[in-house]
Amino acid sequence: MKSYLQLFESVIRQQTEAVGTETAHAQAGRAGLTISPEGRIVSFDGEPQLVLLRLIKCFTEGGSVAALMACRPLIERVLADLPVEQAKDA
Repeated sequence: MKSYLQLFESVIRQQTEAVGTETAHAQAGRAGLTISPEGRIVSFDGEPQLVLLRLIKCFTEGGSVAALMACRPLIERVLADLPVEQAKDA
């Protein structure tokens, strides 16, 4: 759980640099996160994996390349959590 919180805070900091504090915190709020004025996560609603996916969606809605790059750690986490299909011997 702690790794998710650290990941969320890191990406929100990057998003803040790209779009400003108010917008980044509003986007994080739509994803289910409550952020303190200092940028720390106070609470979140739902499973961390779902919050992660909602953050990606909220941060990239405008189609900004900078926002997409800020979400790279989130996307990598999603991909790392996906099960790898085993090749079947034919």
